[in-house]
Amino acid sequence: MENEKYSLKKVLYYSVLGLIGVVAGGMLVKKIRNDIRKGREYGEEKEVVKEHQKEIDASRLTYPESAYKTYANRLFEIVDGVGSTDKSIFEVVTKMKNKDDWNKLVTEFGVKSGTKWYNSGFSGNMVKWLQTEVSDIKLLGNYLANLGVHDF
Repeated sequence: MENEKYSLKKVLYYSVLGLIGVVAGGMLVKKIRNDIRKGREYGEEKEVVKEHQKEIDASRLTYPESAYKTYANRLFEIVDGVGSTDKSIFEVVTKMKNKDDWNKLVTEFGVKSGTKWYNSGFSGNMVKWLQTEVSDIKLLGNYLANLGVHDF
């Protein structure tokens, strides 16, 4: 009887251990798949930025190089923060006077990941961030079309 009790405990112990192993393995596989997907998406986002960079005619830029970095950082602060408003986004975007300014801003923004708990899983280039954050996307699209940007 004592031996049976010991065997039952042993079977139960190994069963629970096996179940934990299966669950942990499943979670690991899911994480690896997500990491691969995110890596692929990150690569695609980087390609979009590179395409914008290729289209810049430096002789047509309105501002010094450092200004675009400042604008890109400001835009990220807005979209990464709580309660970003179209007005604050448009204040930055409307500083762009032509397609080359826009492409330079997209290039300087690069690909960024959310830093706050509510958007920590989000990552993208500036276009993707704006498409997510701007409520009047048609107005933004019209402004960009006037600059010659037709792929927003």
